[in-house]
Formats: sequence, C-alpha cells, structure tokens
Amino acid sequence: MPVFRVMLSGKKIALKTDDGDSVCGFVRNEYVRATSEQAAVERAKKKVMERVAGNEAISLLADFPLELTVDEVESHVPFWKLAVNESFIFFPAEDC
Repeated sequence: MPVFRVMLSGKKIALKTDDGDSVCGFVRNEYVRATSEQAAVERAKKKVMERVAGNEAISLLADFPLELTVDEVESHVPFWKLAVNESFIFFPAEDC
C-alpha cells in the first residue's frame, strides 16, 4: 500500500496566543497509507480534524465550520515519512 502526502488547509480558526485569541488559517501535511488518492484524502482529513479537536490551543469558530481544502496530493512518498509529525503552519486571517 503506497504512502501519500496530503497537504490540507483550513480557514478561520481561533488560535490561543499570549495576546488572546487570533483568527487565522493553517496548512498541514499529513502522511497516510492508502490504496488510492481518494482514500488518502479522506484519511488525511479525518486525521487533521482529530488533531484540531485534540489541540487545546485551537478553537473552532461557531459561525464558521471548519472546511478542509486539499492543496496537493503526492503519492509514493517514502515509507519513513509516516513517522513524521509535522506541525500546523498558521497564517493571519487577512491572508485567507
């Protein structure tokens, strides 16, 4: 089963900072094993939603349900990338 890299982005989340909550967006790479590109996208979306829900520093905005956008999918990524846990990359909401 090949390994895929799925780059996903999300918009309009609240990130808790020392200065209070900041509305921002994010991008993140998820590495998953899957039988097809479509299955990889679904698995990656599920993993990102779980990571967002489990991260106390990230809050979802009540007026905006989190929608994940697939920015890029790469297949046949090296198997060892499954052990990589890359961080979220946040950017200001004005750039959304």
